[in-house]
Amino acid sequence: MKFQQIKKFLIKEIRIIPLLLFGIITLVACVPQTEKENPTPEDKNELTEELKNVEEVKTLSGEFIPPNFRIETFHSYFDENINSFELEIGYMVSLELYEQLKETNYYFSVGFPEQVQSIIDQASTDGYVKGAEMKSSGRLDYTIRFTEKIDKVLTKEEIKVLTNEKNNYDLYIANDKKETVHIFNDINLFILNN
Repeated sequence: MKFQQIKKFLIKEIRIIPLLLFGIITLVACVPQTEKENPTPEDKNELTEELKNVEEVKTLSGEFIPPNFRIETFHSYFDENINSFELEIGYMVSLELYEQLKETNYYFSVGFPEQVQSIIDQASTDGYVKGAEMKSSGRLDYTIRFTEKIDKVLTKEEIKVLTNEKNNYDLYIANDKKETVHIFNDINLFILNN
């Protein structure tokens, strides 16, 4: 007898549970939201800054890697007439990177190996050199040149080191704010036709 009574009681209670759940869900849905529906100007500025940061990362960070960017040539010269050390780097961009670079400026700088640093008394090129402008021609290969004036007279051995040593030069690539977005450690290792 008791078993029958318990069974009837449980069946009645189980029918009530869906009604209780429906009531709770309805009440929760009717509670006003505590988040701001109309953002303040400060919130809008914060969001704009976040979007700019995301866009910056999206536009150049990680884009200057093969196959999007390839170093084709690397040459060093010494001009005795003006006592300067010159570097020339040929590079090629992919069509995808070309399209991105049409919309922004980018810059290059070169870090020198220790042997070169000791000769010219500086660790890298003076500042950044602006990369080539991507015009509507669709051209994908470009050359960047660096000229470093040297304030002292060099020996033939020092000139030989400057013109023949190709290892351990580092190429720094920067965005339009001159923030480094990529570094090629030892340019010479990335030249395909070496």
